[in-house]
Amino acid sequence: MAQTHQGGKFYLCTTAQTPTINQAAFEALTYVEVGGVVTAPSFQISDNMLTQNTLADDIAQKQKGFRQAEDTELVCALDMGDSGQNAMITAARTKLIYAVKYELDDAPPAGTPTTVYALALIGGGGTVGGGGEDFVNRVFQIGVTHQFPIEVEAA
Repeated sequence: MAQTHQGGKFYLCTTAQTPTINQAAFEALTYVEVGGVVTAPSFQISDNMLTQNTLADDIAQKQKGFRQAEDTELVCALDMGDSGQNAMITAARTKLIYAVKYELDDAPPAGTPTTVYALALIGGGGTVGGGGEDFVNRVFQIGVTHQFPIEVEAA
């Protein structure tokens, strides 16, 4: 069944984290919800594909190189009083690693939603410009780092 991001929720743990934690550690943390989310971040992993050409071969040789989580953005409707947005601004002013959590709105009755946990550097937090009919939004950079995001299927 197709799933949209509508109803999804993004959270930040305001306590800086160590470079690697497991699912149980993510689940034990306390998070603050970031309100007014317009665009959810991506947790896509990219592989660097290496190519070696030799004069004797018609087809290039390929090998996988480093993997990385793509840098992404969290876009929020400006809300100066939102504690989650204010926590993101505070995190963006540091060079520390924070735990983030993104939940889809796909929980079965009396169940839990699909949840993605990640460790990330937080950046940005300023407002973006626009025209007369554009909403004022805040944009945060999310730099997933140190380990693969952990995806937990709805149950």
